[in-house]
Amino acid sequence: MPATDDPEQEVIIAVMGVTGTGKNYFIREVSGISDVKVSDGLHSCTGEVQPYFFPYAGVKITLVDAPSFNDTTKSYTQVLRDICV
Repeated sequence: MPATDDPEQEVIIAVMGVTGTGKNYFIREVSGISDVKVSDGLHSCTGEVQPYFFPYAGVKITLVDAPSFNDTTKSYTQVLRDICV
């Protein structure tokens, strides 16, 4: 990704996958945001869609943490509604 001086440039990436695959760990490690909650088991820890912002090469990167489709507390329909809103 080429560096840019455009403060308006933003890349948005949805981080999705099944429970326990390390989505939140990935977000924490890539973004450097230490307060990203990471589960230590196979229980869902993402209850709602949550964006995490950080700069990289002059661009605003947004990683969007989405609940898993096999969420331990929500149905597939509830998860899809949360993502679409």
